[in-house]
Amino acid sequence: NEGGGASAPSSNSVVFVCPQQPSLHLPPSRINDGICDCCDGADEQPPKSSDESASSPCPDVCDTVLAAEREAQKKLQLDYTLGSQGRQSSIRQFQTWKEELQHKIQMVSGRDIVHLEQRL
Repeated sequence: NEGGGASAPSSNSVVFVCPQQPSLHLPPSRINDGICDCCDGADEQPPKSSDESASSPCPDVCDTVLAAEREAQKKLQLDYTLGSQGRQSSIRQFQTWKEELQHKIQMVSGRDIVHLEQRL
C-alpha cells in the first residue's frame, strides 16, 4: 500500500487502488512494473535516491483521463435515459393496443352471443 493508494482485499490477494481512480484496482504484479497504470502514477514509485523530493516517473494525466471518464459516464447515463424513455413509450403503446384489443374482443364476443341466442 505504498504510494498513497488504498488497498482492499479481493477474493485471493490484496489489490492497489489508484487514489484518483477508485474503480481501478491493480494486482501487485502491476505495481512498480515501469508502466503507469494510475493517471497520477501512484502505482509507480520514484527510484530510491538521497533526494527526498523525487517525484513519480509518470506524468500526471488525471485531468485528461478523468475528463474522458466523466464524458463516457455522461454518455452511458444519456443512453440509459433514452433507452428507458423508449421502453416506457413502448409499454404505453402496448397498453393502449391491449385495451383496444380487449374492447374489440368484448364487442365481438357480445355480438356472437346475442347472435347465437337468437338462433336458438
